[in-house]
Amino acid sequence: MQRETPSTSLYKLDSEKEILEPIVEYFPNGLVKRERQYTDDQILLKEKIYSENGDLLEVINYKKSGIVDAAISFSLDDEIEKERYFFTLL
Repeated sequence: MQRETPSTSLYKLDSEKEILEPIVEYFPNGLVKRERQYTDDQILLKEKIYSENGDLLEVINYKKSGIVDAAISFSLDDEIEKERYFFTLL
């Protein structure tokens, strides 16, 4: 009896999206202004916003649909200043 060789093909489930390298915007002084992280089908997942001095101001997480899920704002001493969560009612 001959044994079947397992397939070496890889499959990606619809729910598994490849995360691309962040798209980065810069201030004129060369420091990072904003980083945006997208999936392979161009849905925004995460956004980081910085001050002109390079301080992290806000991190925004998005749901699979691209709708805001949670946003965390930071003070200039890197302490969490405000957390906001967004819910979609059905």
